[in-house]
Amino acid sequence: MNSDIKKFMYADIGVMSLLIWPIILLIYMNKGITLGQVGILSAINAMVGVVMEIPTGIISDRIGHKKTLLFGMCIMFVSVIYLFVVENFYYAILYEILNALGNSFISGSDEALVYDILKAENKEDEYMRIDAKIQTYTSLSKTVTFGLSSIILDMSQNLVIAISSVILFLGIISTVTIKHTGNKTEKKQEKNSIVEDIKIARNNKAFIYLSLLYAIICIFFSDVFYYTSPRLKLQGFELKYIGTILFLGSLASSLGYYILSKKEKVEFKFVNKSIIFVSFLFGVGLILDNFIFTAILYIFCKFLLSIIAPLITAKIQEVVEDDKRATYLSVKSFMIGLMFIITDPIVGILFEKTSFKLIYFLFSVIVLILSTIFIHNINK
Repeated sequence: MNSDIKKFMYADIGVMSLLIWPIILLIYMNKGITLGQVGILSAINAMVGVVMEIPTGIISDRIGHKKTLLFGMCIMFVSVIYLFVVENFYYAILYEILNALGNSFISGSDEALVYDILKAENKEDEYMRIDAKIQTYTSLSKTVTFGLSSIILDMSQNLVIAISSVILFLGIISTVTIKHTGNKTEKKQEKNSIVEDIKIARNNKAFIYLSLLYAIICIFFSDVFYYTSPRLKLQGFELKYIGTILFLGSLASSLGYYILSKKEKVEFKFVNKSIIFVSFLFGVGLILDNFIFTAILYIFCKFLLSIIAPLITAKIQEVVEDDKRATYLSVKSFMIGLMFIITDPIVGILFEKTSFKLIYFLFSVIVLILSTIFIHNINK
């Protein structure tokens, strides 16, 4: 593995494996923030992300992907340090704004920088395999984080924040040492307005359909993962064992990334076949509505997403322009964020009105239909 890729991997681990991520809700509750206020904070984070996603991507293409990634990580570092002084809901608003802003600068710049590094060595065809390898190690580190965060929180909340700060700082140092600065647009191209850059991305039909495909798959699987814990509890699964299922799901993700990293090539049609199979499984779930099947389905979906997501991401990298790579990737993230804002409240209301098993099955059928349409248009 290229030394710059290794340094990026350490940086990615620094961002994705902070101890605060799996227990931020518990930290908020310890500070007296209610669940209703948590929902407001999540909405603020999402809205800032949606607003800033595309502009930060364009900035990344113009000043360089490494600089933008580093800037985003620094903002996130400030947000983590700021958690020390967060006392109530109003303090937490600034944390969510800083966190969303940092994520916006990181999003797109990270993927673009990896592709830049590989392209400089004429190895861009290896992007899918390298990305999967990076995600394997990141997923494993997240698994460890998941296991340690609640234990350390029980000892000291400030210790969790302090360790997270150190991990992120080490990630920043690793990013600084990356030699490749990331491609940026030539000066003659810098006069394009934000609107013009967005129009260029919009006119790339393959990119739009791939981004829509990525978005609906991310939303579907995210909802499956998010609601698995309460579903298991409602099905009579003991609360103390739910963490074990989540841990096994994280290990399944690592396994999926590892398998993909060993493959030279995986046919893109695997994506559609996988969605067909998942829809079938959720159909079976209409009959086998028990915690054992729910747990198995959760673990399998974790495994499957770790293969599907890198496949789609690699395909997106193939169809975007080099000098606007971060802009394109930010448009993709913008679409995902916007769809989350629209669908999350709807899904939540539906789960309150009807059964999990029926909504999951209908959702999987909708995803199957849409993904088939998108893939058909991609292959045109």
